[in-house]
Amino acid sequence: MEKEKLPKDLTKELIIGFGFLEGLWVYAGVNPMSKIAKTFSSVASKGMFSGIFPLVLILLLIIQIVAVYAFGGVIGLIALLLAFLGGIFIGTRVLGIILVIIAFFLGVWAFSMKDKITIQDVIELFRR
Repeated sequence: MEKEKLPKDLTKELIIGFGFLEGLWVYAGVNPMSKIAKTFSSVASKGMFSGIFPLVLILLLIIQIVAVYAFGGVIGLIALLLAFLGGIFIGTRVLGIILVIIAFFLGVWAFSMKDKITIQDVIELFRR
């Protein structure tokens, strides 16, 4: 992956692919993770994997959020939240689209920053 394309690719994958699409599923009233979990648990109900599969889904969610924080810092998490809200409010058309556009550009900026803003930086800012 070229270094110049990395921020845009990470934004597409983590912010839009994860944040916006999850918000869009909430807007549509569908939870694809529960449907996947239900399908796999019914298939694996007789084996030892029946209780492990929901834990794997939760672990994947945590890994995605940690990846956004690792690559984009606090600004990346804000972009993720804005993309998620953009997906939820996509039915209002204007607000949803504006939130997704802001999230995209904020995500590109967050992933291209050399010095990430960490949670510790935010805590220190509020202590002053």
